[in-house]
Amino acid sequence: MKTIVNKETTLPVERDGKDSKMKYFDFIRVCVNKNDPQKGFTVEDMKKRFDIIDLLEDDKAELDVEDAVFENIKKYVKEMDGSWGTINKTIIEFVDYINSL
Repeated sequence: MKTIVNKETTLPVERDGKDSKMKYFDFIRVCVNKNDPQKGFTVEDMKKRFDIIDLLEDDKAELDVEDAVFENIKKYVKEMDGSWGTINKTIIEFVDYINSL
């Protein structure tokens, strides 16, 4: 079991029509939704990804996840490497945090 903290960052984002700040769960959603443009998603992979997305819906302060689910999150974060659309220290801090768990 791993606990992921939904840390608020300094990066601005619009949430429900209001200005807000990105949180770590937002980064996880970005990683989970990233696909390989050559392959897309298999149905089995979609199921695994929706399991994660469903856990993030409540926008809690922290989330306890089973080890197998966490390993998928970590895999999707790693697969995002090289695909970030900007240079930002907050992204590095997020990736380092996930890798430290």
